[in-house]
Amino acid sequence: MSLQAAQKELADRPVQAKKNKNLEAAKIQRAISKNVNKAIEEELRSRAISKEKPHLSTKRNHPPEPKPAQFCNIKLQRGHLLKLTSIQASHPLDLSHVSHLLPDQVRKHQGKDNTEEKPDANKEEFAYSKRGDFTSEVYKIIVRGLPKYFGISEVRKHFETFLNTKLCKLIPLNKKRNRWNDSGVFITFYDEKTRQHALTKLNGYRFKGKVLSAVKANALPDPFIMKQKAEKAAEDLQKQSEMCTEEKLKDCTIPLWNMPYEEQLELKMSDMRKQVVEMIHSIERYQPALKPWFDRQREINNGLPVQLDQIRPCKRPEGYRNKCEFSIGLHPQTKEKTVGFRYGKYSEGSVYIGPVYNLIHIHDRMKAVVRVFENYVRGSRFDIFDVVTQGGHWKLLMCRYSDSSESNLKIQKKVERFDPQDLPEEELNKVREELKDFFENSDEGKEIRCASVNFQLMPRR
Repeated sequence: MSLQAAQKELADRPVQAKKNKNLEAAKIQRAISKNVNKAIEEELRSRAISKEKPHLSTKRNHPPEPKPAQFCNIKLQRGHLLKLTSIQASHPLDLSHVSHLLPDQVRKHQGKDNTEEKPDANKEEFAYSKRGDFTSEVYKIIVRGLPKYFGISEVRKHFETFLNTKLCKLIPLNKKRNRWNDSGVFITFYDEKTRQHALTKLNGYRFKGKVLSAVKANALPDPFIMKQKAEKAAEDLQKQSEMCTEEKLKDCTIPLWNMPYEEQLELKMSDMRKQVVEMIHSIERYQPALKPWFDRQREINNGLPVQLDQIRPCKRPEGYRNKCEFSIGLHPQTKEKTVGFRYGKYSEGSVYIGPVYNLIHIHDRMKAVVRVFENYVRGSRFDIFDVVTQGGHWKLLMCRYSDSSESNLKIQKKVERFDPQDLPEEELNKVREELKDFFENSDEGKEIRCASVNFQLMPRR
């Protein structure tokens, strides 16, 4: 053998090895398909012979529950599509004895019915479908698997000829006719018998080289009722916006704001007395031996079972809060991005954020931090976090300050919490650098003199 021939043989070996590998994979694929088809044929044959034992399970005491026919597409290796269709019988097709030959999709699809999830008929928007009046929405199906591009008139005429019946409506499932979306149609009929006939004939029907699948479809909600509900929701949102006043924000954050400080202390002292009395009664109930001692204490302390000192008044009743967590959201009236407090609980339908500048328990220095960060968020290329849609990024601002001496008042810590969503690590590092640059080099950022600024990722749970 010449040198050139030897070199050519060595060069062709990887190519030949790859071809052999592909041939081996194709051979395995054909063997799997053959075994599956054989198992299905045996299952169908056994059902035809003996209806008493339609299921291959060995658990005779627990027969499977009846289910209608099943249809599922299982994608095998190398792009092959295997369509498994069970017969219309009282039990589903059992593939447990060949499950080791199939991909994981088989187990996922087994037991799945060929109907959509039914809406709650008791809901007002679906009540029209239960009144007894004719509506084609009750007799609707979805046909999927059509070609990427098809004509509505062409499909309607073809189906009417094939089914030998007149269709009520035929509406494309994807009105934009986008090839990346599902390609199919909604079809409505005039009665249930015609719908069942269409389901039987269209399931597995081949149209322009495509195998179709058909399932029952849910009725659409009443558009008039939906419009009424949308208008009512808009009205409720408007009312909530009007109710989001400065007084309501104060009621949520400092409930005793409209009461003189001396009266606040008296009210809190009265509540403390009640709490102490209830607590000691509970102790006496479980430890009766202590009751004589508490009785002696009541004689000494004007009826109280223990000595209760007076509340020490705050030296500075305004601006006393040294740590706050501020939410980030929209202002109820202006719809501007705002850093502050929520007007109420989210579970009660409150989503708006109120400003903190008129709240007396927040220190002026902390309000300055809020104002600076609020301006930063409004100019940021990242949006605020929306608690309804779960989109956006800026979620929370936490501030803590030290007031050991009024002349040396400083912000000790400032934490911005940020939802990363799907941002890559490079983008998150860029956000950190932008934030650091703002508080180190900008006039607005340097003015508040933060001792530390922390950027904390706060992903959704």
